[in-house]
Amino acid sequence: MKAYKVFNPDWTCRGFKYEIGKEYKIKGKPILCEKGFHACRKVSDCFSYYSFDTTNKVAEVELLGDIVGVEEDKLCTNHIKIVRELSWAEMLEIANSGNGNSGNGNSGNGNSGNWNSGNWNSGNCNSGIFNTDKPFIRMFNKQTKLKRRDIDIPLFLYFDLTSFISYDYATEEERVKYKNEIETCGGFLRTLSYKEAFSRAWRNASDEERDKVKNLPNFDADIFFEISGIKVS
Repeated sequence: MKAYKVFNPDWTCRGFKYEIGKEYKIKGKPILCEKGFHACRKVSDCFSYYSFDTTNKVAEVELLGDIVGVEEDKLCTNHIKIVRELSWAEMLEIANSGNGNSGNGNSGNGNSGNWNSGNWNSGNCNSGIFNTDKPFIRMFNKQTKLKRRDIDIPLFLYFDLTSFISYDYATEEERVKYKNEIETCGGFLRTLSYKEAFSRAWRNASDEERDKVKNLPNFDADIFFEISGIKVS
């Protein structure tokens, strides 16, 4: 079965180091969240367990042995092959979050094109419905003469709304509430507000990445603050 797996920047996961092209096995039956090699059927589901950090590695994997968790968003096997690394650009293209899409990167439903947030579009980058073309985009409430592919969006803007919190950084209340998750995974996922996650991504971004945002067409500091809660001079 084809699946996707995220690793730390050094290709480790829970202390075990992996390599592209190699296969790994364990003895016995896999047990979800306890024993075996874990992966997700959809690449977008991986980030329920790993932070959306562009220094992490993303790979296409093949589950070759017994598989459990087929009804969940996470799979577990006793035999895995690390097929190939995915670039973050490729990962973002295939990360559909909507339903019934045959294209890539859609957050709407029923799209056969790519990067649509609306529904039933066969074109690309549409936010309306039943479109077949690829429109020019509006930025900061103003029309541009550019299309989505013409804009260099810094990857840090594709931030996650959850953050993995280890036992050491959990509050006493969280240690009680997420006791099972901490015992199984060493921590839990804390849900962040949109502006909190945006600010965190901005703080971790390089000066070059921040400048890319400020140099976007029609950049408006007031609109940016309204959306992100971040004041930019």
